[in-house]
Amino acid sequence: MVMWTQFTWNDYKMRWDPKEYGNITNIQLPHEFLWKPDILLFNSADEHFDASFPVNFVVSWNGDVLWAPPGIVKFSCDLSMTWFPFDEQMCFLKYGSWTYTGSKLDLHIDDTGLNERHKMDLSYYVQNGEFDLLATPAERIESTFKDERYIEVFFRMHLKRKTLYYGLNWIVPSVLISISNVLGFTMPSECGEKITLHTADIPGVAPMVAPDVTTWEEVCSSLEKYAISCR
Repeated sequence: MVMWTQFTWNDYKMRWDPKEYGNITNIQLPHEFLWKPDILLFNSADEHFDASFPVNFVVSWNGDVLWAPPGIVKFSCDLSMTWFPFDEQMCFLKYGSWTYTGSKLDLHIDDTGLNERHKMDLSYYVQNGEFDLLATPAERIESTFKDERYIEVFFRMHLKRKTLYYGLNWIVPSVLISISNVLGFTMPSECGEKITLHTADIPGVAPMVAPDVTTWEEVCSSLEKYAISCR
């Protein structure tokens, strides 16, 4: 997923009076010249873990620091394929500090100008061909471990699979082939077209029953339920 994450904080050591410096209200500094919070994506699946691009800081005269690194984010997400292709998935981005406790580094969600349904800025969102993005709620979670507070921020993505492709290429052909098979059994055994009809169905059925290298536990459980109900 191509995205950028915006971080803002206030550094009291970076304040100045614009009147004393030619009315300069903000400056850009290389990322290695200034302190930044060690906030990471905990459920990252990238081989380098942190895939953000090292961009400059934008520092304002009042000490506000803006850091918005872009990157190609890879993260893990548990998929439930029980109702495929009519499934809905809930994935999330989990951010937190790697070393700082909540007493030293507090995290808050800046949802200014955003509604309750979408806590992520989707101004530049590009539609995906596989899923519809229904909602992007966010929440701040505070936990305690060994008498220390830890702050984590979750950005969730509620996804719904687009079913048009599967309906036209899998469901409709399957229904038509099933009807054709039933009609074939109604034909008398001495009818020569009966063999021709069933033979013509084989090329249509073969791709649908071909083994898939990808397996899911949820799919197996749903097939077991189907087998039990058919006995």
